[in-house]
Order: sequence, then structure tokens, then C-alpha cells
Amino acid sequence: MRLSLATILALAIAIPVSAQVKTQMPEVQESVVKTDGKPARTAPKPKTIDVEGGPAPIWIWAKADSTPQKCWLRKEFKTTAASAAMIATCDNGMEVFLNDKRILSSTEWGAPVKADVTKHLKTGPNEVNEIRVDATNEGNVAGFALKLVMTNRGGKNRSYLVSDPSWEAALSNDFSKKVETSTHGKMGVGPWGNVFAKGGAANLASSVPRGVFQL
Repeated sequence: MRLSLATILALAIAIPVSAQVKTQMPEVQESVVKTDGKPARTAPKPKTIDVEGGPAPIWIWAKADSTPQKCWLRKEFKTTAASAAMIATCDNGMEVFLNDKRILSSTEWGAPVKADVTKHLKTGPNEVNEIRVDATNEGNVAGFALKLVMTNRGGKNRSYLVSDPSWEAALSNDFSKKVETSTHGKMGVGPWGNVFAKGGAANLASSVPRGVFQL
């Protein structure tokens, strides 16, 4: 069947514009930063930590006749968690290791630091994890506080590990000079207050490669 020119023009006008024009949404690429000529992905933000859930951390330190200006703390634990996040602070400075991997470091007790530590966990009933802390003080009162929030697969059940008197304390990094663990009250006690309520800042030293800057 032949159509006249007038009929063809009439049909073209009747077709909706949306059917004639194809559109393509722009793709948004994940931002990257180049270092040494190679692209490096920016580090992901650590997960939100449930600082109010579970037991409150207790400020701890090594016990001695006078407050040690340097001490070491450690805690072993087992878990079957699918993910975990950690927040910690120390008056005045700390380096926190999980299974010999440095996770957190800070020199400002008023600004807690946090990190997603999932990839550093050993999971299973026979796997033992170790948190070790190199802690320093600069006079007056000293204290260290930590909370580890572990979430099971499915995200519904959580378990917690906090700093408390069950942690080991020593005056040597090999723990050959063990001492009692002293306590200074739960999170919220003075002179520090509830510094964890601030939520904690991402610990860039543990998550961003050297030469990469976060914007």
C-alpha cells in the first residue's frame, strides 16, 4: 500500500516525542586520586559504630606506684562475626593493633578515632584474635578506652568487646613485666566525659595509602 506524503507527515506528527528520542543517563564514576602515575581509589568511610549499644567501655591503664607514662595493654577474643568496627581513644597517645596490623593511632584523646576492622578479623570457634595497644601519657591522669562492635551475618545480632579490667597490662612491650590493670570509671566519667558520643573520626593513617589525599 502506498502512502501519500501528506499521510506520512501526519503519522510522524502523531508519534510521541518520547518514542522518537532516545536518552542516556550519564554514568557517575567513583572518584579516584592518582599517585605515582597510577589511579588509587579513595578509602571508604568506616561504618557507623553503635557507641551507645552494649556495655560501656571502662578507662584503663597499667597499675604502678606512680602513673606509668608508657604502658602496653592487650586482649584476646574469639568471634564468628561477619563484620566489625572499632573506636578508641587514649590520654594522651596510642597505637592500636589487631592481629599485628596497625588499626588506629592518635595523639588527641578528645577526638576518638574509628575504623572498619572486618578484613583483619580471624573468624571461627578456634581462631584467636588479639588487640594490642601501645599507650603513652604526658603527665597527670592517664586512660585508654575502646569499643569493638561485631555484627553477625544478616546484620541483626551484635556483640561487643570493650576495655575493662579483664585486659592484660604490662610495663614492657613483650609483656614480660605484667602488672595489674587499673580502672578509672566508665565512659562518661571525668575528666574526659563521654567522648565516644562524638562518633569518632576516620583514622586516615590506617586506611589511606601514602601519597593519597582524601577530599
